[in-house]
Amino acid sequence: MSEIREVVSRMMSGEDVELDTLDDLQVRIAAEVAAADDLQAERDPRVATRLDLLRAMRLLEPTDDPAVAWNRACVASEAGHYGEAALDWLAAARGFEEAIAAGKPDLPDEQDWANTAIWHACRDFIRSGAVVSAAVLLKRLTGEDRGEILAMLNEHLGTAAD
Repeated sequence: MSEIREVVSRMMSGEDVELDTLDDLQVRIAAEVAAADDLQAERDPRVATRLDLLRAMRLLEPTDDPAVAWNRACVASEAGHYGEAALDWLAAARGFEEAIAAGKPDLPDEQDWANTAIWHACRDFIRSGAVVSAAVLLKRLTGEDRGEILAMLNEHLGTAAD
């Protein structure tokens, strides 16, 4: 990770680093991790580094783009940062819902993307042990999605009670 060391050293000396530089690094890391086909991504330090780069990109250039939050949520979840992932899933859902409300959806099935993001947020809240937060979101789910989250909550609560 000499490239990371170089970027951090540049910032420590007061130099501005372009968003594209960080994005290029995180894309390269994503390709490396995908090529490794390692099912232990949670333990792969490259995934944590990629998540750090995505966080830094958000700090450099905040955006309401739901796709950015979605990507960050995917990486956070993959790295085992479930609480953080859940919050990013919610940011993605909010972005999709705001686009729909403004009459400017980027995708024809934007509501489906929002609903899926809520489901992922619930799942990752449960994975992080934040079952109350997941339960709060239950009212936003319907049908099979709601049933799956209810089953996860019941499983978690049954396990936690033992």
